Amino acid sequence: MTRDELTLEDLIAPYRILEGGRDSPPGQRHAHVAALVVDDPDLLAVVAAWSTTEIKWKMSRRAMPASEKISARWRWIWLGVEWDVADIAEASGVGLEVARAKVLQASALRIIYPDGSVNVWAKAAMAAMITSGGRRTGGKRQRAGKAKA
Repeated sequence: MTRDELTLEDLIAPYRILEGGRDSPPGQRHAHVAALVVDDPDLLAVVAAWSTTEIKWKMSRRAMPASEKISARWRWIWLGVEWDVADIAEASGVGLEVARAKVLQASALRIIYPDGSVNVWAKAAMAAMITSGGRRTGGKRQRAGKAKA
């Protein structure tokens, strides 16, 4: 496949494999990103806003890195992403600079994707927060009726 035939989905497919899901080998799961999302309210808000905001992608004119380093190719893919920081800030309720910084953090950690999607583990953590009424979930579970004082 030539460079001109590549789609965004073709380019991000290897990262989705690394992200992993229940069917992925344990060494390929990146579930730790979920902890980052639930522990940082600004990051949580920006990640939630990411999938509701218009994101455009056009392949960068720069040459695709020949490097085997997956991070170099990820940065190259992100060169073609267009997003409006004001839209993210408005949708997330954070300031412009915070929105910009959190999008950069989330993209570097592969919590958000250039197609407007969100890492499966981050989505699962956000869904768990919703079902728990906004409380963080995780840690040791207590049996029903056996609350610790």
